[in-house]
Amino acid sequence: MNKGKTASFVKIGMVYTLSNIIIKGMAFLTTPIFTRIMSQEDYGSFSNISSWANIISIITTLCLYSSISRAKYDYDEDIKGYMSTITILGSIFTIIVWAFIELKMNFWENIFDMNRLYIRSIMLYSLFTPAVQTLITKHRMYNEYKKVIALTWITLLVSTFASLGLTYSMSNKLTGRVIGNYAVIAIVDIVFWIYIIVQGKSFSLKMCRYACALSLPLLVHELSGVLLNSSDRIIINQLCGAKKAALYSIAYTIAMVITVILSSLNQAWVPWFFDKLEKNDVESIRKVIPKYVIAFTIGCIGLMLIGPEMVLIFGGESYLEAIYVIPPVCLAIEIQFIYTLYVNIEFFLKKTTYISLATAGATVINIALNYLMIPNLGYIAAAYTTVIGYAFSLIFHYMICKKTVYKSLFEKKVMVIGVGICFGAMILTLILYKNNTLRLFLIALIVLIIIVYGIINVNKFKDFFRK
Repeated sequence: MNKGKTASFVKIGMVYTLSNIIIKGMAFLTTPIFTRIMSQEDYGSFSNISSWANIISIITTLCLYSSISRAKYDYDEDIKGYMSTITILGSIFTIIVWAFIELKMNFWENIFDMNRLYIRSIMLYSLFTPAVQTLITKHRMYNEYKKVIALTWITLLVSTFASLGLTYSMSNKLTGRVIGNYAVIAIVDIVFWIYIIVQGKSFSLKMCRYACALSLPLLVHELSGVLLNSSDRIIINQLCGAKKAALYSIAYTIAMVITVILSSLNQAWVPWFFDKLEKNDVESIRKVIPKYVIAFTIGCIGLMLIGPEMVLIFGGESYLEAIYVIPPVCLAIEIQFIYTLYVNIEFFLKKTTYISLATAGATVINIALNYLMIPNLGYIAAAYTTVIGYAFSLIFHYMICKKTVYKSLFEKKVMVIGVGICFGAMILTLILYKNNTLRLFLIALIVLIIIVYGIINVNKFKDFFRK
């Protein structure tokens, strides 16, 4: 195994993770502020708006930026021209969609359950923000992690402080949050949009066809993925009201702590993983996978155990019933982490159609189960429907990868143990929520074990961080 390359992957993964934890930490720290300066109805309404914003931005951008991870190998010498091409193409399509919405604005206001100011803020965001996503994807694939971090910092700082300032100062708190979160950041991103086009100075129909061939199948995957994550809140808002949507949203926000770690690691993992596959160095991958899975599983279990404390910090006592959403959502994220490993294989092999089919199937299952179960079992049922949807995706992706040349790349036992332990932890945690003394004792015991292990292996950790 090439220790230098592995160390590079570990180093970049740690840098991404630490940076994202700090950056997202700002977002998490502002959540308790928003829950206290906004009413539960406004907070729930914003959750509905942000869910629709994610869906709209996926459709209007065509997910063209996602094709860069493969274009690195096919258009390496003209990657700037490629970026310019997909930026222009995405902008043209976004403007067409925006014009279509403006023609029937009253209709879309009813569909999205929001006024036209919010819709226009989201469309402006969808027009210019993909430029930043394009730059970030390019820098990530070329291991230019400092540039990735800089762009992420700029975007998040602007949106965080604009949202806080406008929400606090405006009488209509919801309007302040929407303008700060979408319109302001879009205006800043115009600079990056211009930069890409000026740098590339290109618009190639050949590149357009290439990008569409890769991205359009992924559009279904990305849209389905967003629906899988966001439809819960939209449906809860429809069936149970904005207050219940707010409760579910708080729990989901807390679970995003693990998602931050997942996305951070994946940012470093994909370039390293693709390079290893390109060189057919499967042994290096096999050696890393078990440690990767174990580390992520431990993170999911840890968040389950401290769920009540997290809810109290983020939302306060009025949100406390949302604790029962956290364990199943953490299990869903564990399953998502496992199937993402298989998705990366499919993307490398350009089997993006299969990726879309799996996510679309999971989304249909999730939405159908939501409408079936939420009216009878309440909004917490949405967390379990998400688990079922993700489980479907995992099985589908596993079966597809079993038919490729990389069918034995990942050891099935490692994946099954990871999900199985997380499932058992979910059941145990739900029981422990009713006995805080026992739960806190278990947390203290785990922390003590980690400290003792760290002291015993202090020299190994010193060597690791020195590398």
